[in-house]
Amino acid sequence: MECGGLPPGVVNLVTGPGATVGQEMLANEQVRAVSFTGSCGVGDHIYAGAARRKIPAQLEMGGKNPTIVCADADLDYAAATVVNAAFFSTGQKCTATSRCIVERPVYQRLRDLLVAKTKALKVGDGMDPGVDMGPCVDESQMKTVLGYIDIGTKEGFPVLCGGGRLTEGDYARGYFAAPTIFDQVEAGSRLAQEEIFGRIFLFPISAFPLVIA
Repeated sequence: MECGGLPPGVVNLVTGPGATVGQEMLANEQVRAVSFTGSCGVGDHIYAGAARRKIPAQLEMGGKNPTIVCADADLDYAAATVVNAAFFSTGQKCTATSRCIVERPVYQRLRDLLVAKTKALKVGDGMDPGVDMGPCVDESQMKTVLGYIDIGTKEGFPVLCGGGRLTEGDYARGYFAAPTIFDQVEAGSRLAQEEIFGRIFLFPISAFPLVIA
């Protein structure tokens, strides 16, 4: 395929299940280096395979990407940026913001802006140009998201918005989870430590905010 003006054949795209296509890429002698973004379990497998072949391997195996908002920030701009970073592509991307670390003097104002902008998101058919967030990629991912919402609720973190599955009307025909914001999430909790995407993230449930200063 042609890519960015490069000659055909320089960049190639191959799709398929990781267990077959991915494994072949890892084992094939023509592949001399591997770069991977995904789960820790698959990353461990790739790292071990690359080590056996003695080829370079670069791995990005999940994280809890934070956005830091300082007291002198333009809060409306910051809130819009955080909401976009958290929920764009329904949060199903490895670079999605999942935490917001805020200085105390602007915590309340930023929190209110985040909630208002998140509630304003339109959830629906991802192919509709007027929709901000589509459904979870499948039922399994939806259950993962709802499971983390349940974990956060049981751990006692306040739910500022969202917090469950959307089932009314057309939502009943898809795997829709509401964009969710948790408040006062403790740094050592599962919500703050575990990546909910999984390469995952459909409707991200994000931990907002962890407060410093």
